[in-house]
Amino acid sequence: MNSPSRLRTFCMAFTSAFLCFITVWMAALLLIHPTASSMSSVAPAETSSNLYLPDESDCMTLLLCEDTPSPNLFFLLRFQPVSGNIFIFPFPNNLVLTLNHVSEPVEKIYQAHDISGVQTALFQTYGILPQNYLRLARTNVPKLIDAVGTVQLTLENPFPMVIDDIPIVLQKGLQILDGRRFFTWLTSETPSTQIKQGEFLSQMLAEVINQHLEQLFEENSQQLFSAVVNLCDTDLVFHDYDVRRQAAAFLAEISKQPAKAILPEFVRNPDATLSLSDSALENLLAAFG
Repeated sequence: MNSPSRLRTFCMAFTSAFLCFITVWMAALLLIHPTASSMSSVAPAETSSNLYLPDESDCMTLLLCEDTPSPNLFFLLRFQPVSGNIFIFPFPNNLVLTLNHVSEPVEKIYQAHDISGVQTALFQTYGILPQNYLRLARTNVPKLIDAVGTVQLTLENPFPMVIDDIPIVLQKGLQILDGRRFFTWLTSETPSTQIKQGEFLSQMLAEVINQHLEQLFEENSQQLFSAVVNLCDTDLVFHDYDVRRQAAAFLAEISKQPAKAILPEFVRNPDATLSLSDSALENLLAAFG
C-alpha cells in the first residue's frame, strides 16, 4: 500500500473508532442526564448513582473498522464500567486468527466472511466475542468530526496546511482544531508502518476520548447520536444503549481518564503475517477477557 493511501486509511480508522465510540456512550448518558427543564421531575432515588454498582453484564466489546472491502486496521473497544475503564486495542489486517480450524490473516477472513467472520474468529482464537460492530465510510468522516466538535492539540512546531486552496499556518502551542484541520494534521503525523500506526492511533484515541468526556452531558448529544447512527453501518440497536445507561453514567462520574490504550506486541511469522506475543496476549485477555 502506498504512503498516501496508508495515511488516508489510518485517518479514517482513527476517526471512525473515536466518533463511533463517543457517540454510543453519549446516547446512553443522555438517557440518565436529561436537560435541566426535565430534571426537577425525577425523584432523588432515581438519580442517585451511589445506589448503583455495575456488574459484568454491563460490559460491552465493540469491533470497529472502515466501511470498505478491505480495511487496513481494526479496533476492539471494551466498555468496562466495573473497573472504570475504556480499553482500546488496535490490530492490523495481517494478524492471524483462526476461524473454523483454519488460520489465516484477518484480511482474508473479512473478505470471505465479512465483519461477522472476524467477530467469530476473535472468539475462536482468543475467547473474546465483540457483541456489536461499527463501520464508517470514509466520505462521511468530515461531517462526523464537525458533529463531535473541536479537538485540542498542543503543537511542538508551526504546522502549515492548505484549506480551501488557502495556505495557513497553525502556530506552535495549544490549537483548537475543527474537523478539516484535525483531519489534515492526522494525515501528516501518522507513522508509515502498520504497527507504528496502531501504537500512535490507540494512544491518540485514548487521549481524544478522555478530552471529550465533558461533552457526554451536553444537550446536543441526542442530535449527535442521530447523525452518527444515520451515517454508520452498525448492528447496534436502542436496547444496547438502554440496558447500559446506568453503567455509562457511573463510568463518566467516577473516571476522569477512563480510556487506556493496550499497545500490542507482535511476532512476525515466516509468511510475513503477525501473531500476538505471549505478553500481548496476556494483556489482551486481562483487559477484554
